[in-house]
Amino acid sequence: MSPALTSFAQKTPEPQATPNAERTPYDRSWEAPASTNARGRRAMKIRGKDAGKTYTAYNHGKAIDLAEWFRYTCGLNKYVVATPEDTPIAGAEDVTVTLRGYVLAVKFNRAGDGDIHVEVGSSAEWNSDHVVVEMSPGKDFCEARKHLWKLVEKDGCTGDECIFKSP
Repeated sequence: MSPALTSFAQKTPEPQATPNAERTPYDRSWEAPASTNARGRRAMKIRGKDAGKTYTAYNHGKAIDLAEWFRYTCGLNKYVVATPEDTPIAGAEDVTVTLRGYVLAVKFNRAGDGDIHVEVGSSAEWNSDHVVVEMSPGKDFCEARKHLWKLVEKDGCTGDECIFKSP
């Protein structure tokens, strides 16, 4: 082996194993790390499924499209005020919304906080309005994460990132 190749081989780090490679994205053991603080409002970011039972259902719980979602969210700034870390912002964080759209892409943050980011489009075409929905880890979210991941597998994706061929 030439000195140049030997030197290069010595400087090349060993490939790192993927953290938690054996766990599926919907494994019940995923939990958000304590370092996830969401700007000091971790309690609001990682809420359990029971938290929303008393929230207002936007549009009486009927699904809305992305155009309506953007109209709705543009009006939320008026509600943002200094709020304790463990209290939802009234009128903004205590509302549930059912969104109608197409799952265009998914990214599982395996090495980070365990979130799944879901890119939802207003149509099945990539050149459309998009919104990114974050699915938190934890036992309360396993069923939804499992259903989403079945769509990923059905589309033929095998890694932690998927751009859907058939949204």
